[in-house]
Amino acid sequence: MDGDQAAWQGVLPPVTFSAPHALVSAPITVALQVAMPGAQIRYTVDGSVPTPETGAVYTQPLTLTHTTLLRAVA
Repeated sequence: MDGDQAAWQGVLPPVTFSAPHALVSAPITVALQVAMPGAQIRYTVDGSVPTPETGAVYTQPLTLTHTTLLRAVA
């Protein structure tokens, strides 16, 4: 486990994704949520680990139109 993940592990519940990991042949919309009211979710679509300083702040469901490695943390 890399340093970023170790520092965040156990702090908040994991982010849940509305769609399972899968290969799909059409665009898909994915909603993210965490069971902690008011928690900020950050995500990346390039496979990098999101941190408090990197990644985009999640505000609405994401529409993915091509192969994407979506990662998220709260």
